[in-house]
Amino acid sequence: MGLGIALGAFLKCLFNRDFAGQVKELAIARKSRQVEASPEPPEKTVEAPPTPEKEENNNSDWAVISLLAELQKDGRFIDFMEEDLSHYDDEEIGSSVRTIHEGCQKALKRIISKEKIIDQDEESSYRVNKGFNTHHIKLNGKVSDNFPLKGTLVHPGWKVTDVKLGERSQHLDKIITPAEVEIE
Repeated sequence: MGLGIALGAFLKCLFNRDFAGQVKELAIARKSRQVEASPEPPEKTVEAPPTPEKEENNNSDWAVISLLAELQKDGRFIDFMEEDLSHYDDEEIGSSVRTIHEGCQKALKRIISKEKIIDQDEESSYRVNKGFNTHHIKLNGKVSDNFPLKGTLVHPGWKVTDVKLGERSQHLDKIITPAEVEIE
């Protein structure tokens, strides 16, 4: 379950700036609470054996690193995201984006099987009944408690049905992609 949540949150952060901002604020708030609540550490500390919670965090880290590694391998996604695009023309960016898009799309299709939450076309009419799953459907506009509600489908939503990640041993050092050196 943690893997699905981690990947879902990661992907939503990638494509939804508002959600990414909320996650960042939550992380900052959580860290500041931990700092305020942390007593002064003793002079010597003994490393405790890993707890199941720490192992779950390592699994989440591994899943994110694996996904990033595949996106980088096929689409050079991280290189693109790290690039300063302010000094390029729109035409130059457009041609680069096509290659990155194709590579990242290939990686996602290989790793994640998904399906629409609502199997209808965008801009089609949709009825929302009382008791709908708020994790699956987000309501916007003139929302009331007078169900059923009738609206227009803005986006069908996606849910992951299967995840196929590579071997864990490839990413134990948290390497997304190794450095490359061409020998002369």
